[in-house]
Amino acid sequence: MTAYAYLLSQTPVIIAHLRDSMVMLGAAVYDRDRVDTSREQTVPFRLDAMVDADTLWDALTAYGNEIALAIRPAPHALTARLRASQAWNEAGDAAYTIAAWLTGNEERIAQLTPSDAADIAADHLFDLIRRLLARYRIEPRRLRTHTRQCLLCGEPDAAVYAEWSIGRDGQVEHTEQCIVCGERYDADLLPSRAAIVTLPEWRPPAEVTQ
Repeated sequence: MTAYAYLLSQTPVIIAHLRDSMVMLGAAVYDRDRVDTSREQTVPFRLDAMVDADTLWDALTAYGNEIALAIRPAPHALTARLRASQAWNEAGDAAYTIAAWLTGNEERIAQLTPSDAADIAADHLFDLIRRLLARYRIEPRRLRTHTRQCLLCGEPDAAVYAEWSIGRDGQVEHTEQCIVCGERYDADLLPSRAAIVTLPEWRPPAEVTQ
C-alpha cells in the first residue's frame, strides 16, 4: 500500500457518500412537499453534490484513460468501466474497478514517461479527491494491512499492522504498530514495499487549515 493507492481507494467512498446524501435529501424533500403542496417546488437533491460527483467521475475516467493508453493491452473489464455512464449504480461500481486496476499497475505506472495530458489529469484527480474529502467532511476510509514480524516482541508476521489515513491537512499518514506489544514504527524509516508514483503537491484550501 502506498499514498497513491490509498488516495485512489477514496474515490468510490466519495461517490457513494455524495450519492447517499442526494438520495436522503431527495426523500426528505418529497415527504415535505407531499404534505405541503402550496410551497414552491424545489430541486430534490443537492446540485453541488451532484456536480462534484460528476466532476470526480470525469477526473477518474480521464486519468484512467490516459494510463490505459500507455499500458497495453488494457483489459476489457477496465475499458468497459471507463465508458460507464455517470448513473450512480454504474459509477460507484466502476470506480472500484478503475481504482483497483490503477493500484495494481502502480509499479508499471511509476516507470512510465508521463505525458502532459497524464500529468494534468493526475493533478486534477488527486487535488479533487482531497478537496472533496475536506469539503463534505467525509471520513476517509482507513485501511489496515498485515505487514511483518514485530522486531521488539518477536511475534510472527500477523502482529504488525500498517494503517493508512488522511490527516486534516490532506496529507496521507502511514503508521505501523504491533497489536501485541504496542511498539510503533516510524514509517519514514521503513523500506518501501512498492514503487511509489509521485503525487502532485497538495495545497489545502485556507479554510481547511484554519
